[in-house]
Amino acid sequence: WCGSCKRISPIWSEFADLVSSAPEAWGQLRVACVKATDERNNPGTKHVKGFPTILYLLHGEVVGKYNGAGELHPLKSFATSMIELGLDLESEAVLTSKRALEQASKTEGRGDGAKSNREKQTRVQQEFEDLVPEVTDSTYFKRVQGRHTLLFVYAEWCMKSKAAMPHITSLAAFPDSIPRGTQVVRLKGTHYKAHPAGRHVLDFPSILFLDRDGIVAGKYNSTNHSVEALKEWAESFANSSPEDLQSAKEALEIQAENNFKRAQDAESAKKAEERQLDVDFQAAVPELTDANANETLSSGSDTVVMFYAEKCAECMAMKRAWMQLTQDPGTPSVKVLRNLSTKHKINPGMKFVKHFPTLLYFRGAVPVSQHEGQHTLSSFRQWIAQVAMSTGSHAVSLSEKLEKADRQAQDEDRRKQQDQETRIRKAKEEERRKAKSQERKKQRTRGA
Repeated sequence: WCGSCKRISPIWSEFADLVSSAPEAWGQLRVACVKATDERNNPGTKHVKGFPTILYLLHGEVVGKYNGAGELHPLKSFATSMIELGLDLESEAVLTSKRALEQASKTEGRGDGAKSNREKQTRVQQEFEDLVPEVTDSTYFKRVQGRHTLLFVYAEWCMKSKAAMPHITSLAAFPDSIPRGTQVVRLKGTHYKAHPAGRHVLDFPSILFLDRDGIVAGKYNSTNHSVEALKEWAESFANSSPEDLQSAKEALEIQAENNFKRAQDAESAKKAEERQLDVDFQAAVPELTDANANETLSSGSDTVVMFYAEKCAECMAMKRAWMQLTQDPGTPSVKVLRNLSTKHKINPGMKFVKHFPTLLYFRGAVPVSQHEGQHTLSSFRQWIAQVAMSTGSHAVSLSEKLEKADRQAQDEDRRKQQDQETRIRKAKEEERRKAKSQERKKQRTRGA
């Protein structure tokens, strides 16, 4: 029922597919989902204050919580930052993350504590924006040429960026804390990407050292964002000879080029895999079309149909499981079909399709159930077995459910319309009352 969960679902599926298709890049990371309204006895329960909630677990313990936007790139950045903590639960980085998470869990939802925490973060961010000059795509060269520059590339939603903000503010506010002739500036990496330093930004925050021509000469790779550590790192570049600085720039360019090629290769491989999967899917799963819908659904066998769209990421993620279901649905009397809903729209199931993918169980030409569980082979088989065993009055009538939902929606629309009409009527009455009151005042003034 959660609208936000439905919106992020295809992104989550795409992220899961990305991780599973590149184990060499993501290591032991596994992507899963929990239906929190049913499964409440798990380590993450106390950290769930709303839906959806995305948590990072290490050896069964929650060590990170995602607070960003429901988009693929921020999710990848969050996962990468968590993986960088390592696998040791007793390491300082993991313990620090756990302590921050526990503190946030204690204060979240408690009025005074949560309010105080928000106010503090607001002050920190305001000081950061006031004291650290901003660079954009259009002002990049104008701002950075002629001086050594410490460039802080960040995302407003990124917890690591927020944690580093006070240190960056201190560097900018106290010139003695950085090498002479070096400036500190900031750049919103989610807003501005068309600048020369962009190819060196793979996650947030990214701290870069630019030479006097605005070319990246160094990238900070430590998780220690203290003023002392950043000053020492900046000094190592500011005091370098022109030859050493040139060598550093060339090494970074080679690294950036290699990263770009790897990303391109990974994207090409993913697209090729998706094309092959689509070919296999179309060959393995019979299609329900406008031409054969009535005859196919009225053949006497129960039928399950996957209604999908070509560019739907979540549909792509579940095609493999649906192909396996075609080979063995677990219930021999049930046929498994697919329907490309953007092309074939004339069939009894289309009025039930509100999003993609939608999975319907047909008894004859009548849809009697819609799958609402996880998109896994075991979940599909369990759903089919349960519906196949239900007969007569025990069968779920999807039509009745839809009609009931429509009636409820219509009643809700009527109620909202009535409330709006009441508000408008009261507003007009109030305007008339004020107009009469002003008219009486004018009359008294003229009489006086």
